[in-house]
Amino acid sequence: MKNVKIVSGAFTVFLCMLIFISCNKDNITPVAEESWVKVLSHTDNLLADIYFPNKSVGYAVGRNSTVLRTMDEGLTWNYAPLLLLPGDKNISKVYFFNNNLGFFITAEGEMYKTDDGANSSHLVYTEANGCDCIDIHFSSAITGYIVGDSGLVVKTTDAGETWQPLYTISNNIRLSTVRFLDDNRGFAVGSVDYSFSGGTSRAIILKTTDGGSSWDTSYLSTKNSTLGAMQFYNKTIGYASGFNTTLKTTDGGNTWEVLEEGTGIHGCNDIFPLDEQVVYRHIFPEFGSQYHEFERSTNGGQSWAEVYFSGFEYLQKIFFVD
Repeated sequence: MKNVKIVSGAFTVFLCMLIFISCNKDNITPVAEESWVKVLSHTDNLLADIYFPNKSVGYAVGRNSTVLRTMDEGLTWNYAPLLLLPGDKNISKVYFFNNNLGFFITAEGEMYKTDDGANSSHLVYTEANGCDCIDIHFSSAITGYIVGDSGLVVKTTDAGETWQPLYTISNNIRLSTVRFLDDNRGFAVGSVDYSFSGGTSRAIILKTTDGGSSWDTSYLSTKNSTLGAMQFYNKTIGYASGFNTTLKTTDGGNTWEVLEEGTGIHGCNDIFPLDEQVVYRHIFPEFGSQYHEFERSTNGGQSWAEVYFSGFEYLQKIFFVD
């Protein structure tokens, strides 16, 4: 079976965004056999996120209301028919629960919903308190969650038509990613800002077992670190990564093993496990560096090897479709 990886990125902020595809003949192949092919996105707008609701259809989003769609596993990309109005929006997040139901979050604190696979959309939520809406995830066809700045947690129980503030955890917590394993059990990762007391940011993982009504701290770092990405392979194995830290759970998030902490890996924008052993991640190895790379682990995150080095291409996200 062909294994296709999709990555969004750009040369610089002034040049054309690109889509990268890596194809292997088998699901598991040596790192040295990987090849990455650049696929033109046909836009000069910066792309920020990518998502595939199925193997063939995918979306990439970015500045100036850019919504690109592919119908052939990422080989060709064109603008989707929908228009986000009024005015141009900087779309920072795209998420689809199935082929038709999808959401687009903007940097302006708005969220748009599509019921027909991005042929049309309508506004369903505006953050009134000035908090950034950063991530979205659905635990079922009708129940979903948004997280963001200032401990923001918002929930829908009607497939995203209406949203209710659920829980304000703390004003000094920035939540970057939310994932639910079932209707009750979920996790949110981010950072706690201790700068007001002369400290630094610390990575945090919050856990809920009652559908988001209450949250407990599952992990809190003692070092300068943040968490920006989290992904589960199944209901027991998951990874979280960010600035100066990479974590793993093998018991459904009850405990987290520190794989790396303060090792000079200054940032991780995305992490994606393919199975119990193979994991990919995007990192920028030097603080403030324009160089980005993708790494692969074949031993459950115990060690990593570079599989793509970007040069001056600014890479953001990685997504696997099979």
